Amino acid sequence: MRLISVTFLFVTALLVSFVRANQEQELGRVLVEFYADEGGKTSDIRVLESTDPRYSEAAVKGVQKWTIDPKYRNQKWTMPIVFTVPPDEVTSDSAKGSYDVILRHGTIYDGSGGRPFVGDVALKADRIAAVGTLGAARAAREIDATGLAIAPGFINMLSQSQTALLQDGRSQGEIRQGVTLEVMGEGSSMGPLNAAMKAEMAAMQGDIKFPVTWTTLGEYLTHLEQLGVSCNVASFVGAGGVREHELGKANRAPTPAELARMQALVRQAMEEGAMGLSTALIYIPGVFAQTDEIIALARAAAPYGGRYISHMRSEGNQLLQSLDELITIAREANIPAEVFHLKAAGALNWPKLDQVIARIEAARKEGLAITADMYKTTRPPRPGSMPPCRRGCRRAATRRGPRGSAIRRSASGCAGKCAPPATPGKTTFFSWGRPRRCCWWDSKTKN
Repeated sequence: MRLISVTFLFVTALLVSFVRANQEQELGRVLVEFYADEGGKTSDIRVLESTDPRYSEAAVKGVQKWTIDPKYRNQKWTMPIVFTVPPDEVTSDSAKGSYDVILRHGTIYDGSGGRPFVGDVALKADRIAAVGTLGAARAAREIDATGLAIAPGFINMLSQSQTALLQDGRSQGEIRQGVTLEVMGEGSSMGPLNAAMKAEMAAMQGDIKFPVTWTTLGEYLTHLEQLGVSCNVASFVGAGGVREHELGKANRAPTPAELARMQALVRQAMEEGAMGLSTALIYIPGVFAQTDEIIALARAAAPYGGRYISHMRSEGNQLLQSLDELITIAREANIPAEVFHLKAAGALNWPKLDQVIARIEAARKEGLAITADMYKTTRPPRPGSMPPCRRGCRRAATRRGPRGSAIRRSASGCAGKCAPPATPGKTTFFSWGRPRRCCWWDSKTKN
């Protein structure tokens, strides 16, 4: 670790100092990383380690006002800052300001993974202005948060609010649950769109009516900004939508020319701010995509720092094979990959979770950035489309099931055999049905 000589412009105000041997007692320490530009200003400041969040705040403010000696400029530095005063005193000078809102005496979870602590949080305009003990501070509105938790906004990484936000930009359904970032685009996204896709989107609208005035994903996100949204938004570009843009809902592989255009659409979306490529491989048209097609699209997203994230081809009987497909895509496309809502559907598949975790850990040891997310539920997953059947199930009788669903019974001699393997163009939901029942699906699903 290298230490640099700096000219302190305001260190005294924050009571930050270096401690040399046999001088004042060290009460706290922060390890910061920053870049010193040609003019001696600091930027890209990051806290790598800290003994207390209040010290972190003071350290960042201090480094922001440093002027670096000429011989140490145009370089990145890592540097420890030692505090010789209690954390409450570190924030005392900054606490004398006036704020719009102060949350007092709450239990603060700052997102660093450290232990929560009781303190105050001050807001000014749309920024967190101070964290600590702000006894001397005043605000237009002060809220007693004693006994309550204060935390950074939550992230909904599988948001389905892309339509709701067009109606209610305040996002009341999620803001009131603490969600401040909504990440959209599970397999399909709000762009790119062609004329046919726009017409279908308009025709399929329910209670929320809106004109489809955008074409690309970037234009949709700009449209949200122009309407005004209170939450932060982000989106993956859906491989299903990219496929439909060029092939419609056809069950076939793209031609080389079509695949090249699909890759160009992915690159355009990434340049417009997409977080990566997503698939939902149990839904039409994603179910028709072969693995090599997905790899080609993932390769288009990878150079932009994108991530591949997938609702895998099966979460039941073919769970392990579907995970292997995701790992293969990550390896071949050289892209980080994540499993959407990892689960093992059906009691017979529950024991596979140990193997799933073992395969993910093995892939990570190989050097692949494989991750997974989960949601907590006690209900079984709901299939989104009927699996193709080779034994007559399409002609089998249906009846009304629970919660408005429809249940399709097996044809004679088909019981337990109708579910095909999880291969491109096919999907299966038999794993959470009863032994003599092929599957069930939402009655609104078109087959």
